[in-house]
Amino acid sequence: MTTLAGLLRDYFTANPIPAETLVSMPLHRKQLRERGYNQPDILTQEPGRLTSLPVIDDVAISGATFNAYAAAAFSAVATSV
Repeated sequence: MTTLAGLLRDYFTANPIPAETLVSMPLHRKQLRERGYNQPDILTQEPGRLTSLPVIDDVAISGATFNAYAAAAFSAVATSV
């Protein structure tokens, strides 16, 4: 059986992440209460372990601020490809 962790390991072996750290996406308190677990944190921990990159999982950021950061990051990646 192929696991998500195995797929991530294979992908990151073939495509190293050009980063110094990984940041888990903030999860709204309502979603955390509904799910009972923090999916973004879970999905960030394994790539961090596989790449030996530190993971920041206690970020608090508003939607508007996040959108600005995401747009800047996307633009930086798009211009480097």
